[in-house]
Amino acid sequence: MQSISQKGWDNYLDQKAAEFLQAQQIIKSHPIPGGGGQAPGFLVLRRRGEQYATHFYNSQDGGFHHGHYFANLAQAEIDFARRVTEYAPATN
Repeated sequence: MQSISQKGWDNYLDQKAAEFLQAQQIIKSHPIPGGGGQAPGFLVLRRRGEQYATHFYNSQDGGFHHGHYFANLAQAEIDFARRVTEYAPATN
């Protein structure tokens, strides 16, 4: 039986996360590496029916959290940019 390396496993998880995010109508995403009490994941801007939403997608539990909802894309993009600076100031 062949075992998978940690790098191979990490690449697999990254691929599966990307496939999942694509299925969620993601318009933009920004990786959040985690650490210091913050779970790893992504900030996302996505289409939700007739609305747009910004969320933190937690890679550990697979859920979208702390959603902000908007009627138009321009407002959602402003919120997304603001949240990137709040969640990931060192990764910008």
